[in-house]
Amino acid sequence: MLTFGGFEAGETVIEIAYETTPTLVARPYNLYYARCGSLLFSLPIKSKITQVEYEKKGVERKAPYCDYHYKGVSDWNYAFASRDLTVEERAINEDVPFSSQAP
Repeated sequence: MLTFGGFEAGETVIEIAYETTPTLVARPYNLYYARCGSLLFSLPIKSKITQVEYEKKGVERKAPYCDYHYKGVSDWNYAFASRDLTVEERAINEDVPFSSQAP
């Protein structure tokens, strides 16, 4: 229950459902990407991460406030073998909802 200036406000619940169909969207050079509503899908790319510490204009950039260079070390050039796409829904990790370890 919320209180505003001594007055109690009721509770309002709004439920929204989006029905989406997964699709492949055309891009230049005869390429496509997978999309389901507002979600775009990709595969994880393993990378080597290098911290770059430096000083510029009297300001030190040391970890964790430095630059990070990412170099891909795994395959990245995958292709779709079919135009048929399905969506598999899984439970969300509430601590880290956008974790690359459990997409």
